[in-house]
Amino acid sequence: MSNGSRPWTTEDEKMLRLLASTKLPSEIARKLNRSEAAVLHRSQKLGLKLKQLPQSGGQDSPSKQGASIGKICAAIATALGLALSYFGVTGRPPWPTEPIFSVNSPSFGSPFDVSFNATNKSAFFDHSNLKVGCSVLCSETKTPAGGRITTNGTFIVPATGPAALEAGQTQQFMCNLRGTFMLGDRDIVDRLPDSAIAFVTEYDQLWGWWHKKVRSDPFSLNKRAVPPQWVQGRLPGSCKF
Repeated sequence: MSNGSRPWTTEDEKMLRLLASTKLPSEIARKLNRSEAAVLHRSQKLGLKLKQLPQSGGQDSPSKQGASIGKICAAIATALGLALSYFGVTGRPPWPTEPIFSVNSPSFGSPFDVSFNATNKSAFFDHSNLKVGCSVLCSETKTPAGGRITTNGTFIVPATGPAALEAGQTQQFMCNLRGTFMLGDRDIVDRLPDSAIAFVTEYDQLWGWWHKKVRSDPFSLNKRAVPPQWVQGRLPGSCKF
């Protein structure tokens, strides 16, 4: 009689019950000198649950892996959809943005005393360690004798303003150009018929992990307007930059 077909004794069944939860079917078969098929058949008849060999490498089956990847993709798509919906409703993107500069309303005072607004449009990311400089792109004036003084090229004057822009916040900055343009011992900044500036900004973002330096679009002084005022972009006939 073969090992697989010889009768099971009480002692065999006791040993099977003892080994069922700790040994693999192949190991039990060797100890009982029976075939693995016979061990599986007798275990099923006795209502025993045998220890099973884990899948190779402990990895999920391809179907389970595919289901997990599908869930991750669905979660990303949902998050992206919510972010775009938030942007569409509020106009404030949920990603990091650069500061956007705009000029305040003109006044009948000197345009060099007008402040500029800087806005952080991001819904969640602040600008920290903020440094703003006024970059003079060009200027042109005349001496009392009628001579022309022109500057081209960039030099930067530190602006006054806060050291941070929180998400969604707008703050004011001033270009301290007085004392920068001198003729002898006289400040001639208010006598500049043409000039153009831009804002150079350095700041940290993403909790200090990302340091950026950016330059804004230029602003040109329109002295032909009443009152004289800064406008964004380059004016026809203004000094070159």
